[in-house]
This record gives sequence, C-alpha cells and structure tokens, in this order.
Amino acid sequence: LRNAIKENMQKEKEIRQKSELRMKILDEISKKTKADLPEILIESELNRMIAEYQSSVSDMGIKWEDYLKSLKDVKSEEDLRKNWRENAQKRAKYGLVMREIAKKENLVPSKEFLEKESDEFLRKMTDEERKKVSKENVKEYLFGRIRNEMVFDFLSKMPDENHNITNISVAKELNLMFQNRLARNRKQRFRKFSRKRFHPHPLASGKNKSAREFGPETLRKQ
Repeated sequence: LRNAIKENMQKEKEIRQKSELRMKILDEISKKTKADLPEILIESELNRMIAEYQSSVSDMGIKWEDYLKSLKDVKSEEDLRKNWRENAQKRAKYGLVMREIAKKENLVPSKEFLEKESDEFLRKMTDEERKKVSKENVKEYLFGRIRNEMVFDFLSKMPDENHNITNISVAKELNLMFQNRLARNRKQRFRKFSRKRFHPHPLASGKNKSAREFGPETLRKQ
C-alpha cells in the first residue's frame, strides 16, 4: 500500500511538471506571436469558460445565481465576464497558436483513431450521460484534445536543446504565416472592392446607372 501511494504521488508530480512545462512553452510562443484576435474568438472563449464554471457549480449542487451572489466584487454574470476577459484573450490566443502549428505541421488524428477513442469515451459513460451527448460532439471534443497532444508532443521533440531558441523559431514562423495571411486577405478584399467599385451592377441600366452607385458608401450598406 505504501509503495502504491508513493507511485501515485510520483505520477501526479510528473503529470504536474509536464503540464507546467507545456504551459510555459505555449505561453512563450504565444507572447512572441503577433496576431489580432477577432472579437468573436474572445467571446467564444468567454462563453466556454462560463459554461465550464456553471457545470462545475451545478455538480456541487449550487445554483448559478447563488454562486454569483457569494462572490466579492461580482454582482452579475456580466461582471464575471469583464473580470475574465484578459484570461479569455490569453486562452483564445493559445488556441489559435495551437491550431496554426497543427495546420502547418499537418498534425491531425486519423479517422480510425478518432473513431476508436470516441467509442471508448462513450463506453466509459453512464447510460444517463450518454443520453445527453452525441457521438459527433464527442468526436469534436476529442479531436481538439488529441490534436493538442500531438502539437505538444511535436514541440517537446524539436531538436533544439534550448527551449527558448525553439520557441522563438516557432513564433517567427507563426508571425510570418499570420503576416502572409493578412496580406492575402487584404489583396482579396481589394480585388473584391475593385470589381464592385469599377464595374456596373448587373441590374443597372441606363447611362446614369454608373459604377459610382456601388462605391464605398453603398458597399457599407450591403
């Protein structure tokens, strides 16, 4: 029994150290990566954080409204969202960085592996829990979790002995990717604008129905 307790404590320590190292690597890469986060990403992360916390509070048998009343300096869920916004931005950027690394390195779990993991995940659930979820939702959840594991595994196995050098290198590549994507998006928007700005609308008729009617002001209304 004593040996079993000792082994469990050692495993917990290793898991904690592994998690701390992963978050340190991700935080360093994220800080060195310049990317404008769309508001929808931040709001989505806030919604996810609120949902996770509501679920935890509910599991403890406490009503969400009662929990909010017990907090200091928080009078409503909106106050909570304001307090958590900075953390949500950080989490949203982490997610963006992870997805971009996975995309660049083609780190995607196979359909067969995802199917197997989903079946195993559902098998461990109770009948009542299985009624509340769909297999597609389980697959979506596991896809992100497995993909993130693959990204962390990729980062931990990079040849550089100096983690800081590795992180700077990855961040530089991500910055270049974001810059190239931004340039492509601007070029596409310009081409789209040019087509609308300098060519008459298909429904326009007569000499007075010129392309001027479909300039910036009109585009903003569309």
